[in-house]
Parts: sequence; structure tokens; C-alpha cells
Amino acid sequence: MFIIIKHADNQEFLVNTNCTIQILLHYIRTKTRLRKTDIIHLCDESGTLKLFFLLKTLGDYACKFLTAGITYYVCKVERGAPGKEIKLEHPYKAIVPLLKNATFELLDSLCTQCEFLERSRIKLLRALEAKRLAVLEASKSSMRLQEEEPKARPSKPSWASCLQKVNRSPKVEGQKITGATEDTISQELISSPVRAATVGMKLLEFNVKLFLQKDSFGQYMDKRA
Repeated sequence: MFIIIKHADNQEFLVNTNCTIQILLHYIRTKTRLRKTDIIHLCDESGTLKLFFLLKTLGDYACKFLTAGITYYVCKVERGAPGKEIKLEHPYKAIVPLLKNATFELLDSLCTQCEFLERSRIKLLRALEAKRLAVLEASKSSMRLQEEEPKARPSKPSWASCLQKVNRSPKVEGQKITGATEDTISQELISSPVRAATVGMKLLEFNVKLFLQKDSFGQYMDKRA
């Protein structure tokens, strides 16, 4: 259950892995006199990183990721300051082993892994940015379509309303339809050309009634004479 941690000038100490990763890293920082804000990592003798700092939670037990009896080196992860551009936003600058005499193979392996982490970071950020822009563009397109929609046209009067107006409008003055009635009917016919035939039939019915009334009145006057 114990591993060997090597740092500085080949200094070593034992660590029990039967604890959470958070407790393990805190203990290693204390032993190596690093700050709490320093991002540290462990790698084996071949330079393979365990990538503890990429885990979503540090509550898992360290024994799941570390092999008992193996020697691990303490590495410090250096990242850049935040920036406006994607490439300048907390980039991975270097992964430095805290060893006085690190081998070339170890340094080369850590450098390769650092470059891979940086490429993966940029790829992920670009994917997130593309997704955000796609959502924003879809929202703008929806707003443009709503603005370009034609305004609602005023509804045309129904045939029932036309007939009601015709029934209310005509007045008999000297057995003739007044000019106001004719204008009203003309306006209804113009505004609703599709229903002109219906209104015309109503007007014809009204004229027939006037004719019958006039004929009845003439017969009544002839009898009086």
C-alpha cells in the first residue's frame, strides 16, 4: 500500500496510498514545501503522468491509480495567465519534475505530454466556442425571421356583416334609394369583390319589394278614383 516519492536531490519518503487523492497531494505538498495553489503531479520513472489534476473529483482513493512499491517523481504543472484569446487562456506551459538531476528521457516525455495536453485543451475550447456561436447564430436567425414576418392584414368584412349593413342602410325617399345608400353598397362591393354577387342579389330583392309596393299603391289609388 506504500509508494516511494522522490524529489529534489534524490530525497525520498514513503506515502500510504490508502487515502483519497486530495489527502495524498496535500501531504506531498507539505513534505516538499510547496504552496497550496501549486499544481503538482506524479509520474513514474518512465515519465508517464497520472493526470490527477484532470479528475473531476479528488475523493477517489489513490490506491486505484498508483501501484504499491513503485517510485514516483513529483512534478509541477506550470500554466500561463488568463487571456482574451483561446490560445492564451491558461495554457499549459511546462511540466517540470522536481528533481535536481532529471534525465533527458524523462524531460522529453514530460514535454511531449505537455504539448498533447495543450492541443487537447485548445481543441476542447474551440468546440465549446463553435457550439456557443451556433446557438447565438440560431437565436439571431430566429429574431430576424420574426422581424421579417409580414404584418397581419386587416380582415375583410364577412358576407353577413355586408348584408346587415345593406339591410340597415336603404331608406325610401320618393320611391328611390338615397345616394348615401348607393355609396354604402358600392363600398361594400369594392371591399368584398368575392361576395359581390350575394350583395347584388340582396339589392335586387330590395328593388323588387319597392316595385311591388309601388304597384300596390297605384292600384289602390285607381280604385279610389
